[in-house]
Amino acid sequence: MKSTTTGGANHGAASRSERNMAPDTSTPVTQPGRKSRLWLWFVLAFVLQLGAWVAWFVIANQHRVETVPLVIVGTPK
Repeated sequence: MKSTTTGGANHGAASRSERNMAPDTSTPVTQPGRKSRLWLWFVLAFVLQLGAWVAWFVIANQHRVETVPLVIVGTPK
C-alpha cells in the first residue's frame, strides 16, 4: 500500500482500498426491519390536544358567563 503522508498529487487523499474500507456515513444507520414510530407520537399529541379542547368547551358550556353591557363615556347614567 502506498503511503499517503509523503508528498505528491495524492497528499492527504485516501487510496481506493482505504475508501472502500471506510463506513458509509451518507445514510443514517437503522436497525433492519424496525419502522419509525414518529407518526404515532404525532397522532397521540393530536388526540391529546383534541381531548383538551373538548374538555375546555364542555366546562365552558356548563359555566356560562353573563354578558355585561359596555358603558359609553359621555352618556347619562
